[in-house]
Amino acid sequence: MANEDDEVLRELVSGAPRGWSNWTVCPQGCCLSYDGGDKANHMAPWLKFLMATFSPLARRPKALTACPATTS
Repeated sequence: MANEDDEVLRELVSGAPRGWSNWTVCPQGCCLSYDGGDKANHMAPWLKFLMATFSPLARRPKALTACPATTS
C-alpha cells in the first residue's frame, strides 16, 4: 500500500508548478487564501494547480457558498 501511496504522490508532484505555494487552506478546508508570501509570481500557477487537483468545483460546478470561517 505504501508503494501505491508513493506513486500517487509522485504523480501529483510531477504536475505541480515550481517553487513554493503560498496558498493556505481555512480550518474547515473549504477555501484558500494567499498568505502574503514574497513569491507572488508563483500565485497564479499554484492556484490553477490546486483548483484542478483538489477542488470539487473544478470537476463539478455547483452553487458557491461563503466559507464558515469568514462569515459571522
